[in-house]
Amino acid sequence: MAQGQKRTTRETSTSKSKAIPKADSTAKGKASTGKAPSKTQAATSAKAATTGKDKAKKPAAAKSGKARKAAEPAQAKASVKPLAQTLLELHLQHELQRFQGERFIQEIRTEVAVFLKTLQKVTLNDWVTPEQVMGVIQRNVVDLKISGGVTELAGDMANLVYNSKAHRDTRLKEIMTARQFEEFVEKLLSLKSHRQRVVSQLLGHPVYAELVSKILYQGIVQYLSKTNVIGSNIPGVSAMFKFGKKMVDKAAPDLEANLEASLLSFIGKNMAFFIRQSETFLNETLSDQALKGTIMDFWDAIENKQMKHFQKGIDTLDLSEFVVLGYEFWLKYRKTEHFRHCCQVVVDGFFKKYGDQPLSVLLEEMGVTDAMILTEAEAFAPRIAELLHRNGYLEERLRARLESFYYSEAVQNQL
Repeated sequence: MAQGQKRTTRETSTSKSKAIPKADSTAKGKASTGKAPSKTQAATSAKAATTGKDKAKKPAAAKSGKARKAAEPAQAKASVKPLAQTLLELHLQHELQRFQGERFIQEIRTEVAVFLKTLQKVTLNDWVTPEQVMGVIQRNVVDLKISGGVTELAGDMANLVYNSKAHRDTRLKEIMTARQFEEFVEKLLSLKSHRQRVVSQLLGHPVYAELVSKILYQGIVQYLSKTNVIGSNIPGVSAMFKFGKKMVDKAAPDLEANLEASLLSFIGKNMAFFIRQSETFLNETLSDQALKGTIMDFWDAIENKQMKHFQKGIDTLDLSEFVVLGYEFWLKYRKTEHFRHCCQVVVDGFFKKYGDQPLSVLLEEMGVTDAMILTEAEAFAPRIAELLHRNGYLEERLRARLESFYYSEAVQNQL
């Protein structure tokens, strides 16, 4: 009987010990000593246990947050009433069908007509202000940092055209007709006062004065040295002059140098007179008709030449360098006060003329008609809509917009 009681007590103790969870090694060591843990040790153990729990909770919390965000649309969708989902799908299909085939073309025509009718009631000042336009110019023309790839692309494209067979074989008259060239010449010749001013400035340049001086000097010297106007036709006189020159050279060796200096001095003193005579001669001789005839003769000589004839001596490297020069000029010029002033004058003038006018009037004066807008819209819009429908973008964006309505609390309450 006592043995049975001992066995029962032992089994009960064993089962209790199995039910008690294992403590950490520190707790075991303290239990084995038979001493209770101190307050500091207890606090340290509690902190460690709390830290471990927090570390275990953080990933779980983060994971649950992500899962909650991912589950929100699903939960919202699950809580949507069946009627709302049905209406959403019907509405979505209705909208998608409006972007297909002949129906889409009709939609374009309707929307363009309504939009253009609206422009009859809206002025340019209603649409935008001069300050906004200048802001666009400042941001996108003056301040915009142009990538080096732009100039590289421009150079590459220019070289492709420059070296293409079609360009090189094209004749000048296929680009510009003789009549077009003649009209330009007539317009330039009509600027007579400007032409005379240019001639006067060119002839008054020191380089031209030096050129005339040298030509006169060389001409006179050559004439005197090679021509004997006195003795050329009288036998024996020419030899006498030559003998006399030799004697003069011996008697006065500096005489020739002095004569040269006197001649140069004479030319220099009378240079203004020579230039005035040149200018008078040019203005009287170069009449409009004479100039036009000369220029048109030049055109007749070159109009049949191919473009490759004019490209001789200019290779693709030269062309690329011209592109770079133009690019560098533009980068600096757009920052100048002159460019800003020109833009401001143009914008102010444009708004002064069209600011209070309906936009429809502006489009009409720019040559933009309803038919032009419709033609371009019908040419591009259907292809773009078909592509967006085929790759799923159109349905995705339409669905996103419609879901925000049909899944809303307001709609759910009404259903």
